[in-house]
Amino acid sequence: MATPDTYVGQFTIHYGPATMIGGLCNIKAPASTNKAPAFKTLSPNGELVKQVYRDDDGNIFDRKETVKGIKRDDEWQIVSEDAIKAAKESALPKNIVTLDVHPKAEIDEALIPADSNRWIYVPRVKQGKEIIEDPTNDRWYSFLLATVEETQDEFSFIGRCNLRNTESTIRLSTFRGYLMVERMLHANEVAEFGAPWFESTPSDREKAAAIAAKVSRPYDERAHKDVRTERLIVAAESGVAPTVETPARPEVDVDDMLDSFLS
Repeated sequence: MATPDTYVGQFTIHYGPATMIGGLCNIKAPASTNKAPAFKTLSPNGELVKQVYRDDDGNIFDRKETVKGIKRDDEWQIVSEDAIKAAKESALPKNIVTLDVHPKAEIDEALIPADSNRWIYVPRVKQGKEIIEDPTNDRWYSFLLATVEETQDEFSFIGRCNLRNTESTIRLSTFRGYLMVERMLHANEVAEFGAPWFESTPSDREKAAAIAAKVSRPYDERAHKDVRTERLIVAAESGVAPTVETPARPEVDVDDMLDSFLS
């Protein structure tokens, strides 16, 4: 597991009589650990082609004559365009999503929104470049973590701060046993959609809940793994089009229930 990058080295939270000192860490792992291979444009003989499509020997190539490749062991190796294209292609239809229903507790432990405005707040006190032990700081952190965990369904923990020279409203939530700092949108940044012209009745909500319970199934992390990066790595290592199996989605017959909902 990669060590998280630091977004802010020291971040202080005041809550009533408590003061906590910690650092904000990026949720997303460093790019070097999860990034797809960087394919470069090479000449047909495997030399790196510059932006002007000229290799190190002075040979100039038309765009149609260039190929892609990756650097391995200080040498450039050609990877076929077909392998790269196949690795990038998706069998999913464009701009369409098929929703599955999973127990919320499983999703909360498996997924987190891909949002650069969320950071994990880690308790730590620094003196210069050294991190020192501070049991009192850890206790206050544990206190605030327990407070948010136990009451976040009822209360929101909101504050204003200057976060890296940007004045922001932040909210505290939790993630996998840590506090999480989330930057909130200002009111003027939220789009206006107008008053809803539709509504759901108590009967609608009851039927909808029954359908969701019917189609609910255990969350399968394999169905949501980063297969694109996996395919690109296979293409870079072998130079051939990769084959990645996608777990089949079980069919659940809810047609009668849906028809009942619409009737």
